[in-house]
Amino acid sequence: MRLSILSLPVFAAVTLALAGCNQESNTPEKENDSRVPVRVSSNIEVSRAVDNAWEEDDAIGIFMLNNDAVDTYSNVEYTTPETDGAFAPKDQVIYLPVDGTARDFVAYYPYQSSMADNNYSIDLTDQADQSAIDFMTSEKANGEYSTVADIDKTSPEVNFRFHHRLSKLRLNVQTGAGFIGDNSELEGMEVKLTNQQTTGTYNVLTDNAVIITPGSNTIELLTAANGQSAEAIVFPSNDYTEMQFEFHVIGHEPYKWSLSESTATKFEEGKSYIYNITINKTGVSVSSTIENWVDGNGAGEDGSAE
Repeated sequence: MRLSILSLPVFAAVTLALAGCNQESNTPEKENDSRVPVRVSSNIEVSRAVDNAWEEDDAIGIFMLNNDAVDTYSNVEYTTPETDGAFAPKDQVIYLPVDGTARDFVAYYPYQSSMADNNYSIDLTDQADQSAIDFMTSEKANGEYSTVADIDKTSPEVNFRFHHRLSKLRLNVQTGAGFIGDNSELEGMEVKLTNQQTTGTYNVLTDNAVIITPGSNTIELLTAANGQSAEAIVFPSNDYTEMQFEFHVIGHEPYKWSLSESTATKFEEGKSYIYNITINKTGVSVSSTIENWVDGNGAGEDGSAE
């Protein structure tokens, strides 16, 4: 799923509606007369990686709960065959209880088939596919945009509201003093970020925060071939200690900018950080804003790096 990087509220609404006795042609058939399959559709109202629409065959995982315990349906995969937000079961159909008792629902994106003890594994080492690592989870209580608790066959609509659990970075890069001036010298540039944790877990049923594995790694951002833009999804952090961007322009020693010079002090969950970079042969000039999912570093900032 890809959404505009400049979209505003941080959520996606997913509606599960109980199909009636007369099923439409695109609705899974009832297994028997006493069970009715759940019907899934989605409207996207939240910023995500790149564009503002679901991608073909995007998948979410759904759990049905009874008093906080999984009831019958655990990590059921639903996919959107087209890009219109209409979801269908991949293999297993979810049914609400025949006796009319209520159930709760939780969901997450993107779907992961193997999950030990309901723990979702996150690995941000490879940034090549931003959608594949943009981990989101649904709210666990009814709210203004979510209806996920006390669902029964008399009121079968389940509205999932998803929240980003990680942080998003986007860099816009240009050349400045000492360069030709047409940005052509950025072609083939690599952009890296130091002192990053790259793995973690999240229990989709019980956790309220991502559990991050301690580490100090350098990640390579997803960078355009012309070098003029780069992006990454990273774990939230308590501070920017020893974090710096490295700009590996071909034929030059890496240009560096320390995030300790940023007006923001840390990466926060669900926030997007925009950095406008000018690489001069004497150093790097930076202005930044926090936009996207939820603003992260205000109206912007200026800085330079050697």
